[in-house]
Amino acid sequence: MNKKVNQQDAQKLGARLRRAREKLGFTQQQMADLIGCARLHWLRIESGRAIPNWEEMLEFSLLFRIPVHALYYEVPQGRTSWRATPQSRAMRRWLGAKLKLVRKANGVSRKKLAQTLGCSLNRIYLVEHGKGVLNALEARRVCELLGIEPLALYSGDPTWNPSLR
Repeated sequence: MNKKVNQQDAQKLGARLRRAREKLGFTQQQMADLIGCARLHWLRIESGRAIPNWEEMLEFSLLFRIPVHALYYEVPQGRTSWRATPQSRAMRRWLGAKLKLVRKANGVSRKKLAQTLGCSLNRIYLVEHGKGVLNALEARRVCELLGIEPLALYSGDPTWNPSLR
């Protein structure tokens, strides 16, 4: 397991994936077959002893029909999805600010990030300021460009409220 990834975050992710799998009514073997991995690997993901790679996260996102970031955080109680909740807006701001800090720490300009994603500078600005969100493929490219694991981008405290200037 990547040492940059908090063990507790990996366990929380695994528990969320297990609940999502159970909600769909799949066994561990069925889930492993759908994702294209061994049952033991799936068991290790659910227990937090292994971190899914990007291909697996994309498969989960498509299979569960939820955005990748929703795999990392609980849906607020009483809600059925992350859409248009105060928490989702706060999460977008937090993820955007974290992306901006990680991008700057790695010396990557907005222009370089926009070129990598094949989008406009304005789109990067909107994402970094919590007004937009990266889709799963964009998040994968960002992590590859910055040389970080997906969980490192999404882990931490979403209640942290940095200045968005």
